[in-house]
Amino acid sequence: VELEIDVLLTEYYSCFPFLLKVVQLYLNYFKTAQNPEAILQKALTICARVKQHSTEIELKNEALSAEALIHLLKGDAQQVLELLGEEPKLELGNDQLIATAHSMLGNPEKAKEIMQVCMYQQLLAVISNGTEGLLLEVDNTEHFDETVKRIQQLFALFQMEQLQINSVLVFYVKAATGYMLQQRPQQALEMLESFQKIC
Repeated sequence: VELEIDVLLTEYYSCFPFLLKVVQLYLNYFKTAQNPEAILQKALTICARVKQHSTEIELKNEALSAEALIHLLKGDAQQVLELLGEEPKLELGNDQLIATAHSMLGNPEKAKEIMQVCMYQQLLAVISNGTEGLLLEVDNTEHFDETVKRIQQLFALFQMEQLQINSVLVFYVKAATGYMLQQRPQQALEMLESFQKIC
């Protein structure tokens, strides 16, 4: 498979969207490769090419995010901070501006579509950030329990098992891990039972 990818890379080396899809492919399978480190290095090289030669800001940003993820996977947290900065950037809410512009131009259906996509992405971000934050709050059981409760309420409210099952499964595994770190096996078992019911 790697030889086939190399051939395609040679042929489509100036097609930056394709190159980023190859990076995604590498990230999905590098752990099963004979030389995972070499695969990650290939992905870094591709990201650098996209950042240097693409004229599209979205592609450059996607390459930057992929590059940061690769460094995280390699355990190089300092490089991630050098690439992305020490603090998260303020989101400007351009989605709402675009939706409003479509509405003003007489295209309310497009505006609704944009807002639905925006709400879905933000919901996933809330769930993902809450899930990732769980293990940072293991020492604060009250906060941990409240976060678990609220995320489960979001799951029920938005029927997340039908919308995005992977986010739900990841949450239950991390919640169970947190409960075990807190020496609360009964709650951990409840999380694993919820996981099992979905599967």
